[in-house]
Amino acid sequence: FETIRLLKTHHHQVQGVQYLISFQIFKKSYLDLMIMLERHIPDLDL
Repeated sequence: FETIRLLKTHHHQVQGVQYLISFQIFKKSYLDLMIMLERHIPDLDL
């Protein structure tokens, strides 16, 4: 039973890490997109 519990906990940790990583990637590309848009449309008020 202990092993199953540990595996479940580990699985949740892995999911959390993957979520954090994809969030960081999303945030970075979102910021890059905003910067790109501001360059193309200088009068864009964000």
